[in-house]
Amino acid sequence: MQQQGIPTLTLTTTEFVNLAHVEARGLRIPNLPILTVEHPIAGLPRDAVRAKVDRIAGAIGETLKLAPRKPA
Repeated sequence: MQQQGIPTLTLTTTEFVNLAHVEARGLRIPNLPILTVEHPIAGLPRDAVRAKVDRIAGAIGETLKLAPRKPA
């Protein structure tokens, strides 16, 4: 989607951030925006997950606003 001009980002945890960068380079999308939340997510109560997302919500919006777009 990013290569088609649709703003995207990858959301990963601290445990997998290095892998996310390697995969992005391997897919020839070295500038893919990657945002990181503290690991783990799985198995946490809903409120704990929501708190983690709330901490990066602003960054998600800003990243998508700044992402290159396909010309109309």
